[in-house]
Order: sequence, then structure tokens, then C-alpha cells
Amino acid sequence: GQTSYWEFIEDDNDKTLYFVESPNDGSSDKLWYSTNATSFLLHPLAGLGTDPSIRRESLSIDPAGNNLFFRDEKNAKYFRYNSASETWEEKMSGIAEAGWTIGAVFNIHSLGSHVFGSVLFGNASSEMKMVLFYSSDNGENWNAIADPGLEFPMFESQMIIAGGNRIIG
Repeated sequence: GQTSYWEFIEDDNDKTLYFVESPNDGSSDKLWYSTNATSFLLHPLAGLGTDPSIRRESLSIDPAGNNLFFRDEKNAKYFRYNSASETWEEKMSGIAEAGWTIGAVFNIHSLGSHVFGSVLFGNASSEMKMVLFYSSDNGENWNAIADPGLEFPMFESQMIIAGGNRIIG
């Protein structure tokens, strides 16, 4: 039978091709990359903890090939890859709602320094709410968008800069 399941990361960018290997033997998922489409290397996973669950939908990179983000579904956290230290760094500063607990983080999208992420919160009364967060500094600091104009602000597909300072999701 097949020894691994492979998924290409769909976010087109100008620098790197990424794909995920999920072995069928119970071993950990692996992230591979290539900058020339002929040689492939394992991508460092330091900082993501032990045995991270990596899927195509877990990763996002901006069109220029910078700001590689990982959505940790198990621990409801966002991480950005630091290529200088070759480690993943948690990027959750400002993602909070008073009286609410983070239940899940959804896809993250990066367009240059502009980054968006949707987060599901729950409270002690078993209520839930979705909040769309925005960062203008590559995910370092996040702010909630008070009225995003959407009932459920989950961007599960690509986003583009449309010109005139407009971003379309």
C-alpha cells in the first residue's frame, strides 16, 4: 500500500514550494520545501512542540514568500516561522476577549505585513462567538475587527490585495 499521503500547500508564492507528508506508519507528519523544484528538504519544526498535526490547511504564506504561518489546531494557537533562528514562534499577542476562552483558531492569511485570522471563543454559559483579528505588523500584535461585516468571519480561502488599499477575502 501507499506509505505516505502527500498534500501540496496551495498558497502560491514567489520563493518556495511546500508540501506535507503524512506517513501511514504512525510516525509524525513532515513538512517539506523546495526553492528550485528539483531538490527537497525537510522544513524545521522546532518550536511547534512534539508531534504537531500538520495539514495543508494548517499553513499559510503570503504571495511574496514571506510570513509562513502555522495554525496549531490542537492547542488553538498561531505560529510564524522565523527563518533567521529556524524556529516557529507563537504569535497570539492581543488575541483575547475579556470573559471568553479561545476554543479554536481558523485559517490565517498573510498579505505582506497585513495578517488576518478568525478565532472562536466560548464562555462559562456555553455561548460561542467568532472574532476576526487583524495584524498590521506581520502577526506580532493583533486587534479585533469590531464589525467585519460578516456573521461568521472565517476566511477559509485565498485573500488578495485589490488595489486602492482594498483586501478581498
